[in-house]
Amino acid sequence: MTITAGDATLGGMDDPELRRERRLFAHLSDPADPVNAEAVFVRYRPLARHYAGRFRETGEPFEDLLQVAEVGLLQAIRRFDPARGCRFTAYATPTVLGELTRHLRDATWFVHVPRDLQDLALRVERMARALTVESGRSPTADVLADALGCTVEDVVEGRIALRAQRATSLQAPAGDPVDGDMTLLDTVGADDPELLGIVERGELDAVLRTTPHGHREIIRLRYDMDLTQAEIGRRVGVSQMQVSRVLTEAGRRLEEAWAADAA
Repeated sequence: MTITAGDATLGGMDDPELRRERRLFAHLSDPADPVNAEAVFVRYRPLARHYAGRFRETGEPFEDLLQVAEVGLLQAIRRFDPARGCRFTAYATPTVLGELTRHLRDATWFVHVPRDLQDLALRVERMARALTVESGRSPTADVLADALGCTVEDVVEGRIALRAQRATSLQAPAGDPVDGDMTLLDTVGADDPELLGIVERGELDAVLRTTPHGHREIIRLRYDMDLTQAEIGRRVGVSQMQVSRVLTEAGRRLEEAWAADAA
C-alpha cells in the first residue's frame, strides 16, 4: 500500500519497522516476557527529546520541556495498540506534542489568561517564528492574520496576551543606561497616606457646607492645620471653651452622617 503524506496508517505487515514494533509491544503486554516498559521508553526517548527541542524558543527550561515530553511518551506507550496498523512514532507524536502544548498553556503563564486566549497567543507566536525563518524578517500583523486566517485584532490581542507568560523582575534596569542604577522597583509609586482619608474628607466637607462660616474656620484649623484648641482660640479670638463646643458639635454631626451612610 502506498503511504500518503500525513497518513499515520501503514499497510499490512510489509513494513519491517511495523513488524518489529508489533513484536516489541506484543512482548510488552506479556507479563512472562522480559521486555518491559522501561526498555521501550529508552528506545523511543529520542522522539521526546526531539519534540521538546522544538519548544526551546519559548524560554522554558529544556529539562522541564523534556520531562513533559517524556510523560507524553509514557502515556503513548501505555495506550498504543499495534493491531491498528499504525507506527508507534506516528501515534506518539500528537500525544507528546499535546502534553507540551498543555504545559506551555497551563503551567508557564505568570498571569492567568483565559485558555482560548492562551491558545491564540501560542498560535501567533509559533507562526511568527515560522514566517521569520522563512522570510528572514519579522512578519507584520497583517501577514500573520492572513497566515492564521484570523483578524489583525486577534493577532494584536494574542501578542499582548503572550506578555503575561513571563514576569519581569522589579530589579531589572529601568529605561536607558543614562538612568544609572535605576530599577523598575524605583519607578513603582508608594502608598499615599492621604488616600486613606478621602471618604472621611468628603463627609467632613458635606458637614462644613452646612456650618456657619466662623465655625467652619475653627474646624479647618483643627483638622487641616492640626492646631490645638488653645491655638485655635488665639487665632480666631474666642475662648478655648467655645472652640471645644464647636468641635464637639461638628463631631456629633459627622457621627450622624456616618450612621446614616451605614444604614
